[in-house]
Amino acid sequence: MKKSVQLLFIALLFLVYIFSVQASSAELAIGENSYNLDEGQSANIDGKNVTLISVSSSGVISVSVNGIPGTIATSSKKTINGLEITNEETYYESETAITSSEGGGSSSSKSAVLILNNEEITLFKGDSTTVDGKLVTLKDVAPGGAVAVIVDGVIGVVKPGETGVINHLSITNKEYFYAEEFVEEEVAEEKIEPEPVVVEEICNTGCLGVNNSCIIFGTRANGTYCDISKTFINQKELNTACENNYECKSNDCKDGKCVSTYSLLERILNFFKGIFS
Repeated sequence: MKKSVQLLFIALLFLVYIFSVQASSAELAIGENSYNLDEGQSANIDGKNVTLISVSSSGVISVSVNGIPGTIATSSKKTINGLEITNEETYYESETAITSSEGGGSSSSKSAVLILNNEEITLFKGDSTTVDGKLVTLKDVAPGGAVAVIVDGVIGVVKPGETGVINHLSITNKEYFYAEEFVEEEVAEEKIEPEPVVVEEICNTGCLGVNNSCIIFGTRANGTYCDISKTFINQKELNTACENNYECKSNDCKDGKCVSTYSLLERILNFFKGIFS
C-alpha cells in the first residue's frame, strides 16, 4: 500500500513537470530590460499592459500592447502602440515538436508575409491581427503560394506577388512559406476551397460594363450613353436640354437642346418646294 502511494506521488510529480514546461515562451527586450513571458502571460511595462499572445514554430511572436496586437519576427524589432519591442529569443513547444529560436525555426508551419494597407505583417496559419479595425486571419497557404485570408468573416484568395482587396482591405501576398511534408494530411482533413477574391476594379475613364470592362465616356449603346457620372443614362428626346451630342437620340446637340439635323433639312426643302411649286 505504501509503495502504491509512493508510485502515485511520483506519477503526479511527473505530470506536474510535463504541464509546467509545455508553455511556449519568449524573451523580449524593451528599453534596457529583458522580460521572459509565457504564452498568455502579461506584464506591466512602462505603464503599458504587454501580453504575449502566441509563439510560432519559427520564432515569430504575436504581442499586444494595451490591446493593440502586432507580430515580430525572430531577432527583429518593432514598435507596437508606442512601445519598441525586440524579439530576442523564443521557446516553442507543441504536442509534436520543441523548437528554440536559437537553433533555427521549425519547417512544420505555413506562413506568409502580407502587406495590409501598406503595413507589412508576418502571419502563420491560424494567426490573426487587427488592421484598420478589421480582424485579419491567415486561413491557409496553398502549395503554389496562394494564401486564403479571412477579413471580418469574408474569405478570399491572393496569389503570390499579387494584390487583392478582401472586404475593402488591400492585401499583397509578398512572400510565403509552405511545408510540403504536411500537405496531404492537412488538405485531406480540411479540404479548403476558398472563394476567389473579388478584386475591386477601378475605371477612371468611363463606366463599368459587362465583365468589368471599362466603357469610355460618351459611348452610346442600346439607347443609353456613358455619362461623366460613370453611369449609363437613357438618351434624350428632341428639344431636351443637353451639353453633348451623344446625350441625344439624334446625336445632335445645338444651342443646349437636342435637335434633328435631318428634320431641319427636310423643313427647308419643303419650304423651297412650296415656293417653286
